[in-house]
Amino acid sequence: MNRPGLALDVDGVLAADPRHILGGHEALRSLGYHEHHYDGPGPDGMPASGPVWLNPEHGFWLRELLARDIDIAWATSWGHRASEWIAPRLELPALPVIEVPNQAPGFGWSAKLGPIRRWIDRRPLVWIDDVYGGKEHGWAEDRRDEEGIPTLLIETDPGRGLQREHIDAILSWLDAQTPAPDATGTAPGVQAHRDCITTALRAGGVTGDKATRATNAILAKLAKGMCPRCGAALGQFPGRSRMTPDRCIRVCGECSSHEGALTMLPGDGGDSIEDWPLDASEIRVEFQAIVKPDQGRQ
Repeated sequence: MNRPGLALDVDGVLAADPRHILGGHEALRSLGYHEHHYDGPGPDGMPASGPVWLNPEHGFWLRELLARDIDIAWATSWGHRASEWIAPRLELPALPVIEVPNQAPGFGWSAKLGPIRRWIDRRPLVWIDDVYGGKEHGWAEDRRDEEGIPTLLIETDPGRGLQREHIDAILSWLDAQTPAPDATGTAPGVQAHRDCITTALRAGGVTGDKATRATNAILAKLAKGMCPRCGAALGQFPGRSRMTPDRCIRVCGECSSHEGALTMLPGDGGDSIEDWPLDASEIRVEFQAIVKPDQGRQ
């Protein structure tokens, strides 16, 4: 399958607008947004100055998507200023820019559609924006159903911006594009491990959005057949897998870690292969030590 692409807006997506949410600035702070001050050229090239509300969580979420081998490009009136000013504040790498006109939708169509179509060609597409013309949804449906090209449009609330459920929807969409492993496959299935990893993380005290982010980060590596801790190919170690009734233990021969050990939190490389437990309750203890390394192994 062709590598998918994501066309990303800024205003109303990464930069929430306090005028569109009850409670204004305080409401945005409660959602995790921080106020930044922009002073530079505006979309029309004239000087512009004012507050820009950004959420650092968005940087983490977008890096999570980049780990799934999806191309992300700016599709915003910010143009190259998105890479120069927005990206560093969200700790994002340099991303390509789709040159889109700075104009509102007309006759039911977003002015961005043409440039995005030229950029994506016949590859799978995710497009995140807060303002569509309306007819793009029919175009996306035709692209999916008649041309067989996966296409997902996500519309955000400009007062809240990008939310975790939007990222989860994209991850599920990407999972649907990933071929299932064969019967003897060395790369573990993605969804088969979600409940296992999430349950273990929760048992270790990691819950809510933090557990979801950690689980998705782990699954992003597993989907590529990689050890989520060290990046080694799990397929090189097919003999070092064991099953318990409610837990799958797959040990990486490079770092001797359980495949679910990485939570993007501090921790060492794990115990030796022989020391890894086979009892489900003991696995939960191992996870607790990983997600809370300051408590030590129990």
